[in-house]
Amino acid sequence: MRAVAILTIIISILLVSPAYALRCGTQIVSEGDHKTSVRIKRGEPEAIEEHVIYKTLRRTHHPYGDELVVPITIEEWLYNFGPRRLMRQLWFENGKLVRIRSLGYGYLTR
Repeated sequence: MRAVAILTIIISILLVSPAYALRCGTQIVSEGDHKTSVRIKRGEPEAIEEHVIYKTLRRTHHPYGDELVVPITIEEWLYNFGPRRLMRQLWFENGKLVRIRSLGYGYLTR
C-alpha cells in the first residue's frame, strides 16, 4: 500500500509542468527556447506585440566607460486557449523565451 502511494506521488510530480513551462501536447515549451522552436511546438499565437527596450550593461575596465546601453527587441506573444483555460503570455528578448506568465481565462474566437 505504501509503495503504491509513493509511486503515485512520483508520477504526479513527473506529470506536472513547472511554472516557467507550457505543455504543448507531449512537448514542453520552457524558458530559454528560441521563438522558432516555440512556434513549431505551440503554433501561431493569438497576438504578437513588439517593442524595443534599452538595457544598461555594466562593463569593467573598459577604456570608453563602464556602462553600455543596448537595445533589446521584445516580443510578447499571447496564447488564448478558450474560456475554460488560462491564457499565457510569452515574453521573448532578442528571440529567446525569458518569461511565461499566466493571465486570466481566455475567450471565444471566431
